[in-house]
Amino acid sequence: LPEDDPQYSMKKRFLGGWSSREFQPQAQWNRKAKDLLSFFRTISSNAEELSTRPNFNAPVSIRNEVATLTNLEKACEDSLKKFPDSLQTDHKLLKVNKWEDSNHRNCVIMRAGEKEVLMWYIKLCREGRRLLALPYEEHAKEAPAKGQRLRLYYEAVIEPLARGSSRHHF
Repeated sequence: LPEDDPQYSMKKRFLGGWSSREFQPQAQWNRKAKDLLSFFRTISSNAEELSTRPNFNAPVSIRNEVATLTNLEKACEDSLKKFPDSLQTDHKLLKVNKWEDSNHRNCVIMRAGEKEVLMWYIKLCREGRRLLALPYEEHAKEAPAKGQRLRLYYEAVIEPLARGSSRHHF
């Protein structure tokens, strides 16, 4: 949460006094993912959205969700840049399977897993923004297929937001 945000103090109150947080989410739609998005929805909110005292555990508006996904994608990309090696390098090391000791191997496995989670969230952010830009009528053919991990986010967030906004267009 940038300190120069015009709603800094109000957002910080919504966040229980926190201006930054660390998360350990998994690459799936679950409670940890919902907590992560709740935090980013709060820091991405504008004055009007804050004034309605929304529940940031649920989607607030299309504008807020797009801003949330943009901010989350940037945070994920910034985190990926902190790793000295790429995910491809980690996968090559794992394929070669020659280690100084088991700790080295375990560290590469863990590091690769963290990168895969960050990349999954980047994909979620990009796909979510793409879908939110579409008219609701196109969602049936563009939505993630049932069984895909992104489908749960689509059903919980994207589809209700898009359906709700389509009612206002008539």
